[in-house]
Amino acid sequence: MDTDDILQKQVEQLEKEKRELQERLKSQDKKVDYFIRAKRLEEIPLLEAYAAEQSVTKREQWETLEADRVCTLCYYSWAEDLFGQLGILC
Repeated sequence: MDTDDILQKQVEQLEKEKRELQERLKSQDKKVDYFIRAKRLEEIPLLEAYAAEQSVTKREQWETLEADRVCTLCYYSWAEDLFGQLGILC
C-alpha cells in the first residue's frame, strides 16, 4: 500500500462516518418530531377546554363588574336628583 491508498481509505472512512452520523441525526430528528406532534395532539383539547373555561369566567367577571358599575351610576344619579331637589350641591 502506498500513501495514496492510505489517504483514500481514510477519506472513505471519514465519509462513511459522516453518512452514519447524518442518518442517526435524521432518525433522531424524526423521533423528536413525532413526539412533539403527539404532545401537541394531547395538549390541543386541554387548551380548548381551558380557553372555554376562561371565557365563561371572564364573562361572569364582566357581568359582575358591569352590574356594580350600573348600580353605582344609578346611585349617583339618584343622589344628584335628591340633592338637586333639596337644593344642596354635591
